[in-house]
Amino acid sequence: MTRPEVHQVVPQAVPGDATTDHALSTQRLLRELGHRSEVFALAVHDDLAGQVRLVQEMQGPSTPDRFLIYQCASHSPLGDWLYGRREHIAVYYHNVTPPDFLRGWDPAGRLALVAGHLQVAQLARVAEIGIAASAANAADLRAKGWTQVTVAPLLLDLDRFVGDGRGDGSVGGAADGTANVGPSSGIGDAGRTGGAAWAGGAGRTGGAGRVGGARWLFVGSLAPHKAQHLLVQALATYRSAFDPDASLTLVGRPIVPSYARAVDAYAAALGIGDAVTQTGGISHQELLDEYRRADVVVCASQHEGFCVPIVEAMAMGRPLVVVDTGEVATTAGVGGVVVPDARPGTLATAVHRVATDPVLRRRLAGGAATRVAELSLDRSRRSMTIVLERWMSGHGAADVGATRSDAPEPRFSHSGWAGAGTLGPGGSGARGKSDAVGGSDAVGGSDAVGGSDAVGGSDAVGGSDAVGESDAVGVSDATDASDADTRGRAPADLWRGR
Repeated sequence: MTRPEVHQVVPQAVPGDATTDHALSTQRLLRELGHRSEVFALAVHDDLAGQVRLVQEMQGPSTPDRFLIYQCASHSPLGDWLYGRREHIAVYYHNVTPPDFLRGWDPAGRLALVAGHLQVAQLARVAEIGIAASAANAADLRAKGWTQVTVAPLLLDLDRFVGDGRGDGSVGGAADGTANVGPSSGIGDAGRTGGAAWAGGAGRTGGAGRVGGARWLFVGSLAPHKAQHLLVQALATYRSAFDPDASLTLVGRPIVPSYARAVDAYAAALGIGDAVTQTGGISHQELLDEYRRADVVVCASQHEGFCVPIVEAMAMGRPLVVVDTGEVATTAGVGGVVVPDARPGTLATAVHRVATDPVLRRRLAGGAATRVAELSLDRSRRSMTIVLERWMSGHGAADVGATRSDAPEPRFSHSGWAGAGTLGPGGSGARGKSDAVGGSDAVGGSDAVGGSDAVGGSDAVGGSDAVGESDAVGVSDATDASDADTRGRAPADLWRGR
């Protein structure tokens, strides 16, 4: 029996972009299932010539015996083009950033995001099902009037991030367009807990004896919704209270140049301009190197549909400290410490605890390995196969289950670490879990930005202007950052982002 053609359309095809990588992985799956399948785009990067074709090259009439999957992460003329098609249509929803994150930063970009959300709502009229990268994205579709919605994780090929045998930890993929990354032999390494930069790393030690200061890393586009300024604020507190030589590297393309400049200016105003580095877009190998050098991966993003860099970090065996916003905590799961808010003292103290508690790091490493396994390509392909075959057989959306593990997450509260168990004196327990090798953000996540950035990724521009209170919330009485230190180093009134 001849299987029907199943083609995909994407606004643009860019190397290293999570949406593009997912489309190509889906194409391989469809071909293995016996379908003729091509990926078409309005714009194709030269490096993908031969793998992705221009939409104008789509051959044959638009007939109801063919199927189309639209990879949606932003407003695009393709969304309107679908109204004239007769194929069976499915929309894979990577998420579109809420427009208000761009208010005051980029009026034109904000309007593009408004148009993007309207277009997603209208597509419910022509699409038979909506396939979401995460439960959060599925909820967004339902809120826009979609009734046939299911969740199928991104198809992330983590094999390209497997470590090189030196115990560097790795696995991942990225999506705001800078690059993909993640290595992973460090996760399960005996005697290792968080990658080469942690205790056991060459020439460096954990905690107070660390040579050169702790290296914080964030991977994702420079955009207001990623809230890099909150990380700068937390770093100032951390340097004041715990480690005066600590540094922060921000990997990702500056989607909103005015925001990127404001982050730099904020760091300078806090007296830590030389400790904060913006790399811009980097290559895959450079991204792997950044993960290997990092002591902790931090994320205070205020909106994510999935957050692929979180998965990359876990695959690389890097400890995670993330703020409980959007889908970040779900993606990290048992592989990271989840804090309730982005106050500088909260983040700084959590990072310090991770840096000085080897038992906690071992627990996180085990949780990360579990979470990465849950998001493996084999498991994701099985879920996607169920969804696609149910759709093509005319049975609508398939419920393939949630993408979050049942294990408890490591959460940080004002009273200490709450979770699966205690880790010794101080009441520190950890719990953990992990749209990624899935939703990738610039080297970050695949939210839409209203427009696509060439050779960038479909990352969204949006973010939070608010700069939280700078009180410290500690875990250990002996090492918590004091309110005085916190307020003195990171006064909220210094943030003049807009």
